[in-house]
Amino acid sequence: MKEPPSFVLLFDILSSQGLFFSLSLAGIVFLLFLSAIISASEAAFFSFGSRHLDRFRSSSNRRNQLIADLLARPRLLLVSFIILNTFVNVSIITLSTSLVWDIVSTMKFKVGIIMLALSLCVLAIAVVGEFIPRIYGVKHNILLAQRTSYLWKVWIEVLKPFSIFIIKMGHLVEKRFEKSGHQSKADELSHVLELAAENTLEEGGDRLFLQRLLNFGTLTVKEVMRRRQEISAIRTEMSFQELVNYISKTGFARIPVYRKGIDNIVGVLYPKDLLPFIEEKNYPWQNLIRPGFFVNETIKISSLLKDFQEKHVHMAIAVNDARSTVGLITLEDIVQEIIGDVKEIETG
Repeated sequence: MKEPPSFVLLFDILSSQGLFFSLSLAGIVFLLFLSAIISASEAAFFSFGSRHLDRFRSSSNRRNQLIADLLARPRLLLVSFIILNTFVNVSIITLSTSLVWDIVSTMKFKVGIIMLALSLCVLAIAVVGEFIPRIYGVKHNILLAQRTSYLWKVWIEVLKPFSIFIIKMGHLVEKRFEKSGHQSKADELSHVLELAAENTLEEGGDRLFLQRLLNFGTLTVKEVMRRRQEISAIRTEMSFQELVNYISKTGFARIPVYRKGIDNIVGVLYPKDLLPFIEEKNYPWQNLIRPGFFVNETIKISSLLKDFQEKHVHMAIAVNDARSTVGLITLEDIVQEIIGDVKEIETG
């Protein structure tokens, strides 16, 4: 009896395992599509500048506000993107390898064929799942971020315990590198300052100023800010007369405004904006609330100073990775960190 042609045998094999191959191919295509969405979304979210974020925060569109909330925790958002994208890409490679292995397991040069298939798989992930989607994401950033904002909100909440653990581990590693990398430079600069003080500077003010300037580049918002319990803020429910009395007693030029709790700061009130309406008895002062400027407690105050200059603001609300309010920092706090207390300088 003659053996059937090889193509008939191949057809029988494919027919017997057709369901597995069909599901595998469908899974690979779906995962590539998911990888493309993740990469495009990441590029879209992180393409926004400070002007976009200010506009999103003050927008009445709930999706725009959600985009601003997500970007207020950039590390948490980035870790969520990375974890999901890594899982998807590893799944693509695993599924592709399994599929190719089943097809070529009885063939010669199967190792070479599998390596070629893996190379093509990696190329497909790079082009279809990374390169092209990122270009699209940057070009259509607002539309894409709006359409995926709720999905990423849910994913972040699901993954939050694991993501926060990764972020904290990253902070520990970062601090170790900073200490090892900057300690020797700081010691050398401190030694130079000591020599300069001995030879050219008067003891006291000039030397202290240089020491403060040296430490300025290493300080974070958390080390300089006023703590949560020291924040003087007002409730949105406060009446106009109560507000006027509060301002007359405190004399603050900028006051954070919160709704229900200090973790829900909705903006900042400038008392000078009330002057045209000071004679009214029940003016809706809530209409004068300006958008707040929120920063993570871990950023350097040198970076925050540049943001203050670019945005023309003098106060920022410090939050942690969980978006909880932890403190408040002003331009005056940063300046004081450089030059010290004015009273100390006058009496020094």
